[in-house]
Amino acid sequence: MAKDAAIRATVEAYQECGLAFVDVVKKIAAKFVLSQETAEKEVGECWRD
Repeated sequence: MAKDAAIRATVEAYQECGLAFVDVVKKIAAKFVLSQETAEKEVGECWRD
């Protein structure tokens, strides 16, 4: 799905900029109109340690 790819790309960009996990979750929730829970799940799937 295109939205999944967009979320993944956005998470990777935010992570490369040095944002913390919790800040990325908030930004993804706002940008893609997701609940905090859903955004946390989506970011967790894309997050690289």
